Amino acid sequence: MFDYLNELAAPETQPAALTWLLFANGEPEAHNNVLLFGFPAGQGKPTHVAKICRSPAYSQTIRNEYERLNELWQIFGQDAAGFAPRPLALGRHGADLVLLMSYCPGRQLLPKPARFWQDEAQVQELWQQAAGWLRAIHRRTAVASPPPSVPPDFNAMAAAFGNLFLLTSQEEKELAVLRETVAGAGADTAVLLQGDFWPGNVILRSGDAAFTLVDWQFSHWSGDASLDVYLFPLVCGVKAAPFAPPAERAAAAARILVEWQTTLLPSYLRHYGDVSGYTVLPPRAGMLAVCVEMAVRPYLTFGIQQEDALLWRALFTELSNCL
Repeated sequence: MFDYLNELAAPETQPAALTWLLFANGEPEAHNNVLLFGFPAGQGKPTHVAKICRSPAYSQTIRNEYERLNELWQIFGQDAAGFAPRPLALGRHGADLVLLMSYCPGRQLLPKPARFWQDEAQVQELWQQAAGWLRAIHRRTAVASPPPSVPPDFNAMAAAFGNLFLLTSQEEKELAVLRETVAGAGADTAVLLQGDFWPGNVILRSGDAAFTLVDWQFSHWSGDASLDVYLFPLVCGVKAAPFAPPAERAAAAARILVEWQTTLLPSYLRHYGDVSGYTVLPPRAGMLAVCVEMAVRPYLTFGIQQEDALLWRALFTELSNCL
């Protein structure tokens, strides 16, 4: 494998070969990815990253990430270096699909200490950075005829949500109203969504601490930017809540999000700005729609139900009751 990675990276690294370091998180599920960092001889920082899915059966997101990053770089040119890794090659080693990218130097935004989430001024600064980053991407990529990609179908997500979880009659009504709201949000322009915009995928760039975003595997073109806009504050609310079983943590996160709704969320949306041509749902509908999507996306993409699905399902219940 290492020899193959050096061959794949050869146009970027000749005449020196790279030494590769394997990194994998503690989650052994077959649909998760592993990363390999390529270090030039005598250097302590990597220059290349290779991403490979643990099982070739689930590697469709690897190809999607390569294609969407290529589109981003075609639109932004060298300016994309401040936003996302540069896709260098997509290859195949045996049954494995291999995505080779540039390494993005910097430090991870997460984890944050508990006291960070209790300081609204710090959270507001973070959200304003996030809103500005998102708006820059969405504004630059807005087109009337986007490149072909398959955006998620909310009707399919809502149906899966109803099938996977036992809903109350009130939640079924809530879901039906939500489907109508999403369907009625017309758009004549599409933007490139990052698709997984949460603090864990943010790198604070070396030098200026601006955002660089990694993990574009769920990126897609859409006339509705609500997923990108609302996933970030929702995950912040979860991170601010004490660790607990899903129902308890969702209840705590909902209380925090209700408090933030009157202060931080309006500021966040103002910094994102008005939209034209595409859609951002109102906060309540947007956050509920994100809960539905995050609860069922692994199931619809990989045929599996992740542990955090119960958290997103519970958060849907809590937010529908208190927003």
